[in-house]
Amino acid sequence: MKRSSRDKFLQFKIHGRPLIHFDKIGVVKDEPIDPEFFLKKIEARLENLKITFPLFRVLTLKEINRGNDVEALSYYVSYTYRPLLEVLRIKYCPYHYNFFTTYIYYELPPEIVKHLHKLYFVANASELHKCQVEAEAWFWEVVKSINLDEVRLKISNPNA
Repeated sequence: MKRSSRDKFLQFKIHGRPLIHFDKIGVVKDEPIDPEFFLKKIEARLENLKITFPLFRVLTLKEINRGNDVEALSYYVSYTYRPLLEVLRIKYCPYHYNFFTTYIYYELPPEIVKHLHKLYFVANASELHKCQVEAEAWFWEVVKSINLDEVRLKISNPNA
């Protein structure tokens, strides 16, 4: 890691405590996170997802209708599955809201992971359409269930 790098991933609550092999001048220190600032970042991202999710959902359906299965699957993962994961992470593990699939087996409840697994491994275009519809409904269900006071508590006390 270059000393000039602005983001050294030194927020231990987000990136974990690093294993240090050599730090002659003491660069590696836990950088504090302002919980209110972090919550505002999450709120802004949540608002962005609420706006962009319905806009991009049509890309998957359009490519399914055109018979372009590979493109449809790519759009599904990018514009349906990934935002679904983001809102689930905002709800359950907000410090990792933008980590996509990393650590889902350790940070999300097993029944959630099982459901995500079903929505990720899609066999064909017909199944993709069903997964798209199901993932969309789940996305909005999770969005409506997010309580920002609970998210604030998880940010302020990650062990809660």
